[in-house]
Amino acid sequence: EASATMVAGWAMMESRDTTDGLATLHAGLARSAATGQRLGLQFYLGLLADGLAHAGRFAEALAVLAEAEGACPSEEVDRPDTLRRRAELLV
Repeated sequence: EASATMVAGWAMMESRDTTDGLATLHAGLARSAATGQRLGLQFYLGLLADGLAHAGRFAEALAVLAEAEGACPSEEVDRPDTLRRRAELLV
């Protein structure tokens, strides 16, 4: 359920409904955190950073990406995307 909520939030942001999309994505992240689930967290935090960047909230997006890098140290599959997102924000 938490994953579906996060993806729904991302879809809303992609449809230019950034405010509601960010709120929905935050709700999904909170649900996921309540279960203790960390698998895939770096990916979902990356989606959140994308939404924040689209909203012009670049400092917050960078902070989320910093959090994403340490979200699940044993999971490296999403690290390249996290680094790419950060580089795009810093250019």
